[in-house]
Amino acid sequence: MNQYALVAFGLLFLIVAAVIFAMYGVMEKRYRSLFRDGPLLRFALPKDSHRMQAEKNIAQLRMKNKALLMVMLFFCALFAVILPFFVEEKLLMAGICLGLGAFLALAAWLITSYRVRKIRRSGDEVILGRGGAFLNGSFHAWNMPGAGITDLAYEPPGGKQEPGELRIEYAAGIHPAPVTETLILQIPAELEDKIPRVLQALEEGRGH
Repeated sequence: MNQYALVAFGLLFLIVAAVIFAMYGVMEKRYRSLFRDGPLLRFALPKDSHRMQAEKNIAQLRMKNKALLMVMLFFCALFAVILPFFVEEKLLMAGICLGLGAFLALAAWLITSYRVRKIRRSGDEVILGRGGAFLNGSFHAWNMPGAGITDLAYEPPGGKQEPGELRIEYAAGIHPAPVTETLILQIPAELEDKIPRVLQALEEGRGH
């Protein structure tokens, strides 16, 4: 590898680092605005509701990550079949593609396990704002460039002391295709009267 290739790689890493730094800076501003602008809802969940909320969000996370992994493994297998026809080292190319698939599967398992563990160990506080939400120990923002709420649904409590369920689906504009996230918030019964105002505020923000 010559010095020009090293310089090119160095510049590439600098660009990636700058983009990541900028995105985290924007996320930090959105997180601060969640408190500065006044949240739509802020509450602490009872233990049972918090556990239910965590498990439902874990199920959504696993389903999304499994679907993404299946797509990536499909392309790895496809390339393992097609690319050997275009190179001399056919077995090596097929091995590289299959090895990449194994690496992606391992990475997906590690990342999913980490996030599941983080959700289960998270605190019980929930903060919902017009442009984002903090729950299960993580901040989610849908007022980022290229992002926005794509679906809203609320299921009222089934019983007097049971929580309602607010489902927020939002898309982040990541190339080559948007990534969709689904959040499930357990809403205590005593906050039921605030839900129409919350839904109205979130619907108004969808067009911005």
